[in-house]
Amino acid sequence: DKFIIQKYFGFYNTGIYGHSQSYSNLFSQILKAYLRVITPVVTKDSTDRHYENLNKINITTNLLNKVALFFGLFIIFYCEYFISFLTFGKFSESSSLVAVWYSLVFIGLISNTIMTILIVKKYSKFLMHTQIYLTFLVIFCIFYFINHLSILSIVYILVSRNFFVLMLRYLKTTEFVKINYFLNFLKYFFLYHLIFLINLNFNIGLYLEIILIIISGIDLYLYFINKRKEINYLIKNV
Repeated sequence: DKFIIQKYFGFYNTGIYGHSQSYSNLFSQILKAYLRVITPVVTKDSTDRHYENLNKINITTNLLNKVALFFGLFIIFYCEYFISFLTFGKFSESSSLVAVWYSLVFIGLISNTIMTILIVKKYSKFLMHTQIYLTFLVIFCIFYFINHLSILSIVYILVSRNFFVLMLRYLKTTEFVKINYFLNFLKYFFLYHLIFLINLNFNIGLYLEIILIIISGIDLYLYFINKRKEINYLIKNV
């Protein structure tokens, strides 16, 4: 992807793109810390065919989706100022790319569970094929439409690749287990992108930004209070 951007957009835009990826890697490392904890539980329940236990993770996954949305609003509204402060204004243009990369957090919260189930069910080839075929399709689309694309469009295409890989794997997983919290993932994923695109195109203003953050924070707090016993139970048994 960097080769394509350098060839068609120049070194400056390659630097903008590369800087945004450093934040994407940071988000990925934070997500991996959670996945290291939850993956053994998913593997055990999948191996023992205790699929009903997997949906108990629904509570913590919903909570983390709300947490991701809450912090995501700060990314959408204030990431540009943060990057500008850290880089003395040099890479502030990467803020919109960082906001799109951040949405991979929502995908990661659920994709690991689906992938683990498919590995336990010995669908490793299916996992490999979904990754390879969609990657080749994305590369073809980028090359074919490169003259009509911006860097932001390319990042969106790359994120969409992960989304459609997840969708294909989810549909395969439904053959032997129903994941109750998939619709919640879709809700938060698309809500995040909706707010991002509205702010990108119309700049919704400080007052509305604060209102949205407060609403998200209240929603997160109330959910945590209502599900505190279940969350504590799950934490103790992880």
